[in-house]
Amino acid sequence: DFSLHDFVQQQMDGCLGVQVVILVDGPFVARMRKSLFWTTVAEDPLSDGRVRMRFSVDSEDWVAGWLLGYARAVTVEEPATLRQSLCDLACAVCKKYPR
Repeated sequence: DFSLHDFVQQQMDGCLGVQVVILVDGPFVARMRKSLFWTTVAEDPLSDGRVRMRFSVDSEDWVAGWLLGYARAVTVEEPATLRQSLCDLACAVCKKYPR
């Protein structure tokens, strides 16, 4: 049986050099799982309903833009440079669309 997940994993093997750790609010966990179909995700459920997810990506810039769409539901724990990238992107959006 063909597995898209396995195929993508094989193609990306060795290319995913940025380790990401995020906290996902409970209501968004299922959506995040579906969005992360292309990589292996380690999950740690927390007592407050959130889930800590660990996964790897090949581009910090790409994942910053992607996570910006989940800004209210996701907290980046690692890497610190990704937190800064999200902050920079959010500030750029605010400057582009002032109130």
